[in-house]
Amino acid sequence: MNVLLVGCGFTSTLTAFLLRSKYPNIHLTLWDKARGPGGRASVRRGPNETFVDLGTQFITTNNSIISKYSVIYNMLISSNNLVPMMCKVIGMRESPDDKHFIAPNGTSSVVKYLLDNSKVNDIKFGRRICTILPTGNVKCIDGYEQTFDLIIITNPIPQILELECPILQTGVLYYIKNQYR
Repeated sequence: MNVLLVGCGFTSTLTAFLLRSKYPNIHLTLWDKARGPGGRASVRRGPNETFVDLGTQFITTNNSIISKYSVIYNMLISSNNLVPMMCKVIGMRESPDDKHFIAPNGTSSVVKYLLDNSKVNDIKFGRRICTILPTGNVKCIDGYEQTFDLIIITNPIPQILELECPILQTGVLYYIKNQYR
């Protein structure tokens, strides 16, 4: 099966990791319009090896989620891509079971780590999609086309609505598309 993941943020790289774990023989392709991985978990680098997370600042979970996805959490924690957050956020409502983590090298480092460990077959940056047809044919604004068996879009809704996509004319996406016009 030939699968396209659209977007190279946290959701897409985690999806790629989970798909590769469950279906080792699928062909995974990942396209993103940006120049590199990260999505909304991007980091702005500054002088003297400083950086600022522009997206996600920390990850909140609980013991049952950590237990359910222990393979992922253990991998991220043992590689020091996630560490427990030691500070308190003023005004944040918490339950006693909440666990907070930060990524010492920025949240985009978690995305990059998952991407490296998902063994995606084909990664292309700078590939901006304009059309997805019901046949699985995907067209890019630069004229490139390819056909996939499955297309998983992890972009935010406003970006999805920019696509020329006949399948958007059905169900919930049709409703959402008309609400944003």
